[in-house]
Amino acid sequence: MAETKLNLILDGGSYKISYSIGGKQQKATIGNEKIMSLLAARNISNEIEDILDAKYSMEILEKMHRINEDAIKCGRNGRVIKYQNRSIELAMKIMYTDLYDEWFEKHQKSINDVLGDLMGLSPLEILNVGCTAAGKTRFILGVILSAKGLKNFVPSLTSIKETTACFIIYHINSLINKISDDKNFCVEVELKNRDELIENIKGLIIEAAEEYIESIKNKSKDEENLDCIRKAAILAVSKRLEMNYDKTFGLGQRKINVDIANEIEKLMMIGMMEFYGDSKSISRNADTDEAYIIKQLIIEFNKNGLAMGSDDIFKIVGQYEENGSLFIKIVDEVFRELMDDLDLFKKKYEVDTTIGQTFCLSGNSEDPSTLELVSHIFGNKGMQRLEDFYCLEPLLKSAEFYFNVENLKSFGREIIMTDSVGINQGQKDSARLKEIVTNRVQEAIQRRKPEIIIYHTRILTNDDYMLDIIKNLNMQGYGKKAYIVAGRLDTVFQDRVTTDGLEIGDIDESYFREFIEEVHHTYIENDSATLNTIIEDRYLVCDKTNSLGKRVVSASEYHSDSVFKQIIQNNVERSFSVSKYNDVNFVEFLESNFICSNVYKQYLAHIPEMIPLNYNKMRWNTLQKAIEILFYNGFGFDVLYPAINVKNFIAVELSKDETKSAFEKMFGEDAEAIKRRYLIEVADAAQIVLVSEYRTFMSKLLRMRYDNEFRTDLSTTMTNDRKYNLQRLYSTCLEREGLHGEYTLMIVFRIAWIRTQQFFEILEENQ
Repeated sequence: MAETKLNLILDGGSYKISYSIGGKQQKATIGNEKIMSLLAARNISNEIEDILDAKYSMEILEKMHRINEDAIKCGRNGRVIKYQNRSIELAMKIMYTDLYDEWFEKHQKSINDVLGDLMGLSPLEILNVGCTAAGKTRFILGVILSAKGLKNFVPSLTSIKETTACFIIYHINSLINKISDDKNFCVEVELKNRDELIENIKGLIIEAAEEYIESIKNKSKDEENLDCIRKAAILAVSKRLEMNYDKTFGLGQRKINVDIANEIEKLMMIGMMEFYGDSKSISRNADTDEAYIIKQLIIEFNKNGLAMGSDDIFKIVGQYEENGSLFIKIVDEVFRELMDDLDLFKKKYEVDTTIGQTFCLSGNSEDPSTLELVSHIFGNKGMQRLEDFYCLEPLLKSAEFYFNVENLKSFGREIIMTDSVGINQGQKDSARLKEIVTNRVQEAIQRRKPEIIIYHTRILTNDDYMLDIIKNLNMQGYGKKAYIVAGRLDTVFQDRVTTDGLEIGDIDESYFREFIEEVHHTYIENDSATLNTIIEDRYLVCDKTNSLGKRVVSASEYHSDSVFKQIIQNNVERSFSVSKYNDVNFVEFLESNFICSNVYKQYLAHIPEMIPLNYNKMRWNTLQKAIEILFYNGFGFDVLYPAINVKNFIAVELSKDETKSAFEKMFGEDAEAIKRRYLIEVADAAQIVLVSEYRTFMSKLLRMRYDNEFRTDLSTTMTNDRKYNLQRLYSTCLEREGLHGEYTLMIVFRIAWIRTQQFFEILEENQ
């Protein structure tokens, strides 16, 4: 919305704010002057102005309003965050006039009525996690599609570049009918908006410039021919343009990549000439020798040990971030390339959409044209070699499929299968990779709040993360809700047949049963004792190609659809009654076990690890991505996950022997279900306190890149300046209005308990 100017006025005995919308003067009442001081009215006016400047979404404002109401129930006067509810309400009315009345009407209903409306649909949500190439997508598609349909989806969806850094959600037999008549599926796609896309492109180009310098430096160590050095650098840049360092954005294989790489070399030459100081004599040399500055750079690298860091490169490129510069021309060129792809797609499929919007297309899964449709949206490694191929993959923000699946209608509920990004994607410091993959799984849980989690792996692969992930899930209350599905059963079987020197016709049922027993003994029973203690009989082997049944009839029970049915049939929920826990003194439990104090100490101690100053532990581009995500109220990125860290630390406390025993004594056989939901509510509440209300702060960190006025310490690098600011924020943000941080956490934990009770009350009513 356009910037709104507020004025605090006294009108008719009431303090009001006057503002203009659409050229019309409006007024909104803050409060009566007899019961409110001028100072209090001014504070509300200032808070409204802050909220308007931050441009919070309606969804975030609603969450802030609710957390204040819940804080009051805890005996706290509605200020666990910095904004009062009166400020939030008036900001809603100004920013979202059309939505405000609807919200106000809904707000008059009890929270239980609202939650009941939402939970009435009660889909079964299943989260699929695992490393890249673990078979998550292949399994989901094998559950949903026929053999003929698989041929249209597998070539695209299982070959998506890792840069498709968004969940793909599959709705099976949804109660919300989005599928056109005479079709059996539809795909709903949300595209990034212009700002998101431009930032992605700028970051990619800066990384490519960094790649150019690194390539020059490394290639010049064992190569003297300047042309060879430059060609190698251009090739490295064009490869970097295909995929960025964190594998969250890329252009894929395109002809334009080499042209852009040459332009980036030119940009770096011009930039280094100006950055390191130009003069007439130097310019004369550069005029007669275009590679003059590159030669000088190589000399400095090899003889004087020049260390040109990413911040130096950032400054070299960043000095051209204004209209008309070569840098912006390159950004515009890439942007036009992506818009051309969108125009081709719109024309072919007669879709009226643009960036920042959502479109929906229906089709038949077995129709031959479906392969082309899915490939043009998500990409296709086989098709991308074709000259006229294009896809929307770099533009994707989110995607959801809706399928009607007849053989799953008997289940009686909508099923939602979420295909998360590979937990190990990106070029990461191996020392921290286990922490990163755990964070990614926790983020996925927090975003989707699943009922079941399936960890995908491969029978023949030594999975370095599986045990840690399963132990973490068990600590978070998902022990009995987690399954391992190990794929490649078809490959292992073929290897066994080949080793035994058999033909297909020689194979019978007894041979296959013997093979299965061997697989269980070799790959499951001999796995970690700790893993098997947690996972019990929920460690399943699978033929995700759905092909073994053609060789041996009984092998079809290991196909994706059969394994999936086994999982959902095991997930029979017993009745649940939360009312019997109304007398539980949860606050006393928290205090007697020193949980708030211990969590707060762990939280503070972990800040240097969450925001590491060591560049190799968090590069500028990783930090940039993390700040962008926090700005948009995401949970975080890499190791920077403030709210999820709080959730992890309290989970550790609840897993200590004495505390765990006390928790189980309070809640008996319901302890795991209550803990699971409680920890989700902890992270949601902590997210509002630690992330949501600091949107303006994150905006300032992002603007440091373009404007030195937002820098707080010019004596250090911009990356370190940002890190120092983040460390200061998270070291102090829980200390508010004279409260100690552990007391603020106590409020957060009590709010989470109130919401947990509300959740199970509604669940009980809907049983």
